[in-house]
Amino acid sequence: MKTKNYFSIIAFQFLSVWMFAQLSTTEELFVDSVMNANYNPNGPGAVILIAKSGKPVFRKAYGLASIELNVKNKAEYAFHIASVSKQVVSVCMLKLAAEGQLSLQDDIRKHLTGYNTHGRKITIEQVLRHTAGIPNYTAKDDFVAKAPVAISTEELKKSFMQDSLLFEPDSDYCYSNSNYVLAGLIIEKVSGRSLSEFLNEQIFKPC
Repeated sequence: MKTKNYFSIIAFQFLSVWMFAQLSTTEELFVDSVMNANYNPNGPGAVILIAKSGKPVFRKAYGLASIELNVKNKAEYAFHIASVSKQVVSVCMLKLAAEGQLSLQDDIRKHLTGYNTHGRKITIEQVLRHTAGIPNYTAKDDFVAKAPVAISTEELKKSFMQDSLLFEPDSDYCYSNSNYVLAGLIIEKVSGRSLSEFLNEQIFKPC
């Protein structure tokens, strides 16, 4: 899907939430026409939900959930949101910092006992900003080979913490998914709750 189409759909969803109290048949046909123009029935799919005052007024799936298996998309399917979660994890970390439960300048070993930083000080801020020099585990050949196998975040941490740093912390930038594995683990250690529980209690429910 083209980037411009992606942003047009996002903009359309926000406008729809504001405009429609209840969709008429004509409005439903309009939504269908926009979505069908962007999502081929035999291509990668999407789900749109339009709500007014917190109540859904339109919800429908388009395209395929799996091209490889030719599985039709359904509105109740869960999507892997991947790096969209990074912004939310950062908010959690800033919330803990604002409450004095940690500092962004903390050495990550303060919260992740035994983590191998190869003799360097790596701060939480560097982890969040992708300037820690920690290699990206999803770029490793062995990860690609084992990707279908479910592993825990602790196992993920062990899989990349022995790898040499790419550069001295704070001397360069490299986008790395490994950083946010560590960020999630730090949130769990400091809060005493799973990341999903912390997100639900501190972010999603209050919102």
